Amino acid sequence: MRTIGLICIAALAACGTDDGSSSGDDTNVTPDAGQGSGSGSGSGSNTEAEVNGKPASAFYAQFTHDVTHTNVVGAVAFAEQSDGRNIFLVHFFLMPNHELALFYGEGEGDVDATGYSVAVYGSARRARPGTWSIEGTKLVLGNTMSCDGITFNGADAMECTLDTTVITPAAQGRSGMFRKDLGASTPNDSDFAGYTP
Repeated sequence: MRTIGLICIAALAACGTDDGSSSGDDTNVTPDAGQGSGSGSGSGSNTEAEVNGKPASAFYAQFTHDVTHTNVVGAVAFAEQSDGRNIFLVHFFLMPNHELALFYGEGEGDVDATGYSVAVYGSARRARPGTWSIEGTKLVLGNTMSCDGITFNGADAMECTLDTTVITPAAQGRSGMFRKDLGASTPNDSDFAGYTP
């Protein structure tokens, strides 16, 4: 089986649990109390929800490809399978016009508070194009993942949950931290050429 090794030296963490909570991350997501519809003529009745003290649209805009010129990346551990796979790695691009390019891979390796080391199996790479949207305080990545804004070591990041089974059922429902990747990249990079629908 062909194995692709991906190692991140950046301080990325995937501290997911089955219930979607994080372990020790400084999570600060505040829905705006004025959100929603209501009667009356008072201003602010349609105020946008806030994430980390910013309007949700502004918070998630900092992760768009137009701003970062790169992808958002994270790795999440799940129960080890008979073939050794125990981690999924996701790269996603928030493109203009709410287009989404999401690349999902499974393999084996380690995830901890200092980063991750993953060898993605060549046969376990999937592309999941679609659209992204903001729903209240959540970033929704098609029907594949959903994310909440968090703060980690003083920087904005996201905790994202795999909402559907892509390859291995044990991965569904698992969550971890996702951050801007290092270095410029696009969905057309050769790193993503082997990902199939």
